Amino acid sequence: MFKSTGNNFGGPEITFKDYQDEHEIVLNAIFEYDSTNQAYQNATELEIHVPDLSLSKSAVAGCYFAAYGKRGPVGTVLRTWIKDKNTIVIEKLTAWDECQRHRIYICTLYGLRGFRGIEFELHKLNTLNIRQSVSIGYPSTMNNHYHITPNWAFMCFSLGDLNWNAEDKTTFLSGTKGFPEDIDATLPYVNGMFDFDLPGQNVHPVQMKDGQILITDMSKDMGSGTSWESLFYAFIVRDPDTTPEAEGRLHWSTSSIVANRSERAADVAIEMAGSPTFMSAQMIAAYYGSSSYPFNIPELPEQLLWHEAFFVSCNSSGNGTTLQLSKLGFTYEFSQKRFNCACAAGASAITFHLFDTSAVMPINQ
Repeated sequence: MFKSTGNNFGGPEITFKDYQDEHEIVLNAIFEYDSTNQAYQNATELEIHVPDLSLSKSAVAGCYFAAYGKRGPVGTVLRTWIKDKNTIVIEKLTAWDECQRHRIYICTLYGLRGFRGIEFELHKLNTLNIRQSVSIGYPSTMNNHYHITPNWAFMCFSLGDLNWNAEDKTTFLSGTKGFPEDIDATLPYVNGMFDFDLPGQNVHPVQMKDGQILITDMSKDMGSGTSWESLFYAFIVRDPDTTPEAEGRLHWSTSSIVANRSERAADVAIEMAGSPTFMSAQMIAAYYGSSSYPFNIPELPEQLLWHEAFFVSCNSSGNGTTLQLSKLGFTYEFSQKRFNCACAAGASAITFHLFDTSAVMPINQ
């Protein structure tokens, strides 16, 4: 999670829930701004300034826009992209500028631009079997899908053309067998209703929590019955479980970190406990032509700093298994919290898997 450092349209500080690696970034955020302020009127595109991102630029993606008129929020989809490591850009449309209150939903996957020559694996989407606590529409049998990764989830579905009296009802959507319950997010639902005086469709906020979606409080003053099908489409960041394996332990984990092009690690989990002090660690890492390399990690817990430990890891390739003695340490150097990995013995030009427990030693400062 991180906060924006500024913008060019007079908007507020924006909190982003994020997953980032070297190939993609998934961001979730909601924010509002006033279309009558001078900064917005002067902007040709909406620019959000942020701390360093893992991508220096991205391909064009989409986010949702809603303007609040007399009958409720209506809008469309806007183009968005990462301009550089510190700037997210959102397309500006002026068709709704007569409405003062504007809202943007970012539930977006930003993909790497110029992604060529890389092997990839296609995953089959899972099919949703949606159940409604109260019927407000007829779920599509063709377009209800989801996909889950350890760090984010994708979901799309349609309830068809909503019932004529759907605005009077509250419903829970469930039946997403296997869909993660570690998501708590407000997301946009384009439900097919419309405002007689404004372009676009109703972009309605819904709540996803504990594997269910709550739809409520839809506008009673909008038009319907157009045969426009409703739509939900979102990439959603999961809330990782940072509970230690044993009560009282200090826990730190991250899904992906990069020191440079050749030195990187994934699925890192570190726990430290007790007196005498022990540390357990698991990770997948690679380094090529370097015996040691540091990762700058601003969110490292203070209690980990100035400790180190040795761990046995392995690399399986060819006809055998190579053992590796790795030293992991945590320091504060050059105004940066650092997670240091070093090859203490064994092959150094390998990708290795580590899963071990060791005694912790203090590092002399």
